[in-house]
Amino acid sequence: MKWGIIGAGRIAHRFASSLKHVEGCTLQAVSCRTLQKAEIFQKEHHALKAYDSFDAIVNDPHVEAVYISTPHQFHYAWIMKCLQAHKAVLVEKPACLSVEEMQSVIHCAKENHCLFMEAMKCRFTPLYEKVKEVINEDRIGKITQINTSFCNAASIDAIENSYLGDPASLGCLSDLGIYCISWIEDFTKEDMILKHVYANVKNRVNLYTCAYMQSGDIACVMECGMDREKEKIVTIKGTKGTIVVRPLHRAFQMTVTTDVVDEIEIPYVVDDFYGEIKAFVDCCKKGNIENDHISHAASLRCTEVMEMIQKSLSYDEKTLLLLEKEEKQYHLQEKDIERLAMSLS
Repeated sequence: MKWGIIGAGRIAHRFASSLKHVEGCTLQAVSCRTLQKAEIFQKEHHALKAYDSFDAIVNDPHVEAVYISTPHQFHYAWIMKCLQAHKAVLVEKPACLSVEEMQSVIHCAKENHCLFMEAMKCRFTPLYEKVKEVINEDRIGKITQINTSFCNAASIDAIENSYLGDPASLGCLSDLGIYCISWIEDFTKEDMILKHVYANVKNRVNLYTCAYMQSGDIACVMECGMDREKEKIVTIKGTKGTIVVRPLHRAFQMTVTTDVVDEIEIPYVVDDFYGEIKAFVDCCKKGNIENDHISHAASLRCTEVMEMIQKSLSYDEKTLLLLEKEEKQYHLQEKDIERLAMSLS
């Protein structure tokens, strides 16, 4: 399979390195905003061609599949162009920033009979499969609570000088929170109801969000932030026991606590990108237009939850000042998350 890459940033470098290990795959072309940067990428990863135009990837007749790793707010336009050109698309999470966009993408993929898949790599690690196995074996009983937290500390200057400083990117909610939402989405089936949201928003940029939700009998917490450092963790509680997964976005360790404590570590195959790339390629070979691990319906549901939370952050300036004061006063710790989540169950 001949690949093209749209956007040659840090994540694209990691993708290209992993692609070399997937049988039958070659890097046909890479595109970037400048030819110089594209040529540097080309040399490092042995791409056949380097372009200074994203359209050149779309128009290259030899490119069969496209990996899109532009800033989030530009995903939709390039997904649509690639699908309309009958090229399979693997796009970095979040694939889209609105439900309307996601619905259009799914319709386009079906209309053109092209594979579209969101690059939710955490679902393709061996440990993730083990988590599902433990749950399916009823070792922790019926799920009652899912707590997720993905926070990184970054300076305001660093944020403002990156694509995350653009309010259109949705800040930490799209960049980090989507991982949390994906974990919650995969282990809940009922409609998601938003209960409470705590947030830290500065200059219209979402720096921190903690959302408390309910899906049927399951209480859910989605915490993400760019303004603080915390453990990247998933806790799934059941009537018989608990699963704790680390790290949330690149899972390879878990603790299963029932009558006994079982520490499990399962390394990646090659790296944390390999699983999703191989799964994508397998789908292409079978002629599928979606992948069961991150189906169109799953991507749409994740987008619905993200949009629901984002809309709750659309405050006027007076309310934003109040939220900032509240966030400082109630700076959430792990015990607070646990207590509030339990109160919702």
